[in-house]
Amino acid sequence: MRDAGCISFGDDAKPRTFLAMKEEQRMAKVTQEELDRRFSHHPPIKADETPDEDRIANHTGARIRCLGLAEWIAFHVPDGREQSLALTKLEEVMFWCNAGIAREGR
Repeated sequence: MRDAGCISFGDDAKPRTFLAMKEEQRMAKVTQEELDRRFSHHPPIKADETPDEDRIANHTGARIRCLGLAEWIAFHVPDGREQSLALTKLEEVMFWCNAGIAREGR
C-alpha cells in the first residue's frame, strides 16, 4: 500500500513527498554565488583593504537608532509577549539593515 503523503513518477521512481519536491525546486534556483554572498562575512573595508568609514558609520547609525527605539519600547510597552516580540522584530530590523549595508556597501 502506497503512503498517501508520497508522490511517485512511475514504478521505478523513488517516492518523494510534495514538500521534498518543492524544497528541491526552491533550492535549485539559488546559486552558490548567492549563498556565498548571503552567508559570508562582509568586512567594512574598501577594495584597497582600507577601512570604509562611511560603511562603519552607517552600521553604527543603524545600531544607535534601533537601540533608541528598543529603549522606548522597553519603557512604554508593558512587559509581556508583545514587548518581547517587538524587541525581537527590532533586532531583525537591525540585522537586515546591517546586512544590506555590509553586502551592498552603502
